[in-house]
Amino acid sequence: MKEYIFNNMAELDNFLNNLDDFVPPRSKGRKTEHTEKYSLKSFFLQTKNELFNEFPLKLIHSDKPDIRVFTKSKSIGLEITESIPEQLARAIALLEENFPEGGKLEPEFFGWDAPERNNAEILEILEKSNEKLIGNGYYGNSIEEEWVQGILGCIKNKTTKLNKDGFEKLKENWLIIYDNQSRSFLNKELVSDKLTMQIDKYYQNTDVYFFTKIIVESGKYFFFIDNQSVSLIKIVAKNVG
Repeated sequence: MKEYIFNNMAELDNFLNNLDDFVPPRSKGRKTEHTEKYSLKSFFLQTKNELFNEFPLKLIHSDKPDIRVFTKSKSIGLEITESIPEQLARAIALLEENFPEGGKLEPEFFGWDAPERNNAEILEILEKSNEKLIGNGYYGNSIEEEWVQGILGCIKNKTTKLNKDGFEKLKENWLIIYDNQSRSFLNKELVSDKLTMQIDKYYQNTDVYFFTKIIVESGKYFFFIDNQSVSLIKIVAKNVG
């Protein structure tokens, strides 16, 4: 368990500026700690002036939740995860290993509802895709529908974890999701509307603990979700200073 105390914004800025947020490729040793650091740094850079401007501020890196944040008035647990189908993650790693100079990957074959495949079967699909495209491509709003279901799946899985014994519940419990399934042409406004309709159901369930805030980082945007609304904000900066 690591603990950090910041007495002012300059100290917090210095910590963020020196936090290594490099995320190696999946085929080159990427670990959960890499994506956690990236998400933590990106989130704090975007929100520190508004949400974390009370000092002293204590940050504890542990488990269940991943990060605890304390100030005089705040007690927040941050759980950090990424949104990507397990099979798509394996397909990306195999693509990097077998097509080092770049190759084609058709995500439709490796979605959340993909049939169970071993690495040899995934590689066979990749090889065929790199000879010629073999899928049907996306149509209509299928990209947005798949994206929303992926985010909701992450929220559901982590909410189950939140409600298990051994997961410390703080005054507020937040979930940070790094969107690793995104497409550059995702209609952000459309998925915001779809999330708004679905998230109401999430907060209506009073029989379980739920995340008081859910933050999704997707490309150049953050989605801020709570029991009031879904807000879409463009990332204004990635660097301190």
